[in-house]
Amino acid sequence: MILTAEPLTCESFAPYGHVIASFKEPSVSPFMTSITHNLKITPANQGTARKYNHIAPVINFRETDVISKNDKGTVVQFVAKARPNLSLFRCSPMKLPIPIKLLEKHPYSSQAFIPMYSGSKGRGYLVVVCLSDKGNFQGNPNLETLRSFIAKNNQGISYNPGVWHHPMIALEDVSIIYYHIIISRIVPSQEFNIF
Repeated sequence: MILTAEPLTCESFAPYGHVIASFKEPSVSPFMTSITHNLKITPANQGTARKYNHIAPVINFRETDVISKNDKGTVVQFVAKARPNLSLFRCSPMKLPIPIKLLEKHPYSSQAFIPMYSGSKGRGYLVVVCLSDKGNFQGNPNLETLRSFIAKNNQGISYNPGVWHHPMIALEDVSIIYYHIIISRIVPSQEFNIF
């Protein structure tokens, strides 16, 4: 299967998550709602900035330990409590075409990547995603929903929980730094699934 990358837009990426990007509003008044992006915009920093509230949800399905017991009261599954983790990734560029050898998913939390661009060419990065074959955050990849997007260097992404994705694919001639927001767990095997 050969994938052709398409431009990353809020609409095209909606089944997989959210695009995090600044956008131009025609005019801004205090406490307005963006009709185009359905965001509440409020003034900030003594009027020198605009705050775009709730640009992407931060989802954590595990705010407490999850313990499943059988009829006899024996613990059959323990899934550790999750906590937020803000990390920094430095991604080395990859040359095209790129063979997709694996996909991963984080079934219990959203995951966001926001580029910190410092290069001069502005090529951005590649995003490869697909949905689960069970239609929720469980199951294996549904390869019929496999898509590839070219994200600009000023666009971040937030994956919904359970969305299968390839690890970051940087296209820049120099390394790129990403903020990585994910709910980290005490038990690494519960953090993500690999296919």
